[in-house]
Amino acid sequence: EENVARALILVGTIYMVGDDIRDWHTMGERNSNLFALVHGLENGRGAVISRLDSMLAELNMCLTSSPPVADFAPIVAMIASKWRDALGQF
Repeated sequence: EENVARALILVGTIYMVGDDIRDWHTMGERNSNLFALVHGLENGRGAVISRLDSMLAELNMCLTSSPPVADFAPIVAMIASKWRDALGQF
């Protein structure tokens, strides 16, 4: 149960990262927590990318120990990769 709960939190957090990136690109949103983090730290972009990668690795560990009926890890990895690339434009 804990693995499932943690996996869902990780998927939700990865989604929120993408939502902030999408809002930055499509609506010019500059008041998001992600934007503040990226621009408020010396290596903000690198820190966010590193955290995104570690969340994806943790998600894979959760799914390995509690495999879902339908493996959605590749889809989340593809989405996270798009967010990683988009962060380069932040």
